Amino acid sequence: MYGTDDNPETGTATLHGVLPVVPSGVLDTARRSGGDAVTWQPEPGLRMAVIARSSAGKVVVAGQSLALTRPRTRW
Repeated sequence: MYGTDDNPETGTATLHGVLPVVPSGVLDTARRSGGDAVTWQPEPGLRMAVIARSSAGKVVVAGQSLALTRPRTRW
């Protein structure tokens, strides 16, 4: 969960031992329209499908690695 200052407050996913910070545009769009869905590359070689939903100014983010799906789509 991300607070009103766009910093992560709680979560179970980590990147190099810390909670990852999604792009502020994802959080802004979620707050403005209720949600957002994007693919995000936090670092080279790591790509995620991310969904963000807002509630009371905070944003809950869930993601799934695309590492397993990419090889199957290259037919």
